Amino acid sequence: MVVVMAKTQRYLITVRGREHVLSRTEKGFQQILVHTVDGAEVARRTTSDQRVTLKPSDPAEGVLKVRLTVLGAVRRATLVLDDLEVDLDPEPGSRAALLEARARERPRLYAARHVVGAAAGVLLPLLGIGLLINVVLRWLGGLLPDVDGPDLPSVPTPDLPDIPWPDWELPDWQLPGWVQALAAAAKFVVPILIALGVAAHEVRRRRQQDELKQQLHDGTVESKSGDRRTDSS
Repeated sequence: MVVVMAKTQRYLITVRGREHVLSRTEKGFQQILVHTVDGAEVARRTTSDQRVTLKPSDPAEGVLKVRLTVLGAVRRATLVLDDLEVDLDPEPGSRAALLEARARERPRLYAARHVVGAAAGVLLPLLGIGLLINVVLRWLGGLLPDVDGPDLPSVPTPDLPDIPWPDWELPDWQLPGWVQALAAAAKFVVPILIALGVAAHEVRRRRQQDELKQQLHDGTVESKSGDRRTDSS
């Protein structure tokens, strides 16, 4: 008998003297998400969604906004408590914690993965589609046998009357050259520009989160003294 251990992730943060923990455990194609405060469970959901909100019955416990990857791993867990909006940290020693440490060491390089992915999405189809089509056609050609079809009898066609269709001359009009060039380049440029914006936003958000967590650690964040939220998109 083989026992398969379920994969579990833990994210945690201490805010105002209370420890908030998110646990994520696999259950088939779904994920079990549990929010505990000082060891006591306050919210639970079993879901396959990629955006999940855990709402305890007591608003004083805060709300957890969780983002999951396509495979169900935690991508981000954010605690919303009164005027605060702070990300939980992955459990020390975990693979997620290692990736987080690398991202903090080189935030711009880590965020640049969005740009690399967008560029690959633009270039790979251009470079590979012709070769792929050629390979598929050659493969299909090798599978199909050469078959001589039978001689079919000729079928006489009836003489149809000529219909006097109107002779319309449409104006010869086309878009200006610069518009055509812009439209042709947009499908390549726009995905990369979007990725640049996402990367810049990620660097800014990470910096804001680090500053907020340092203030929480130092005890310099005043309760309900203003908006302490960071960019959450």
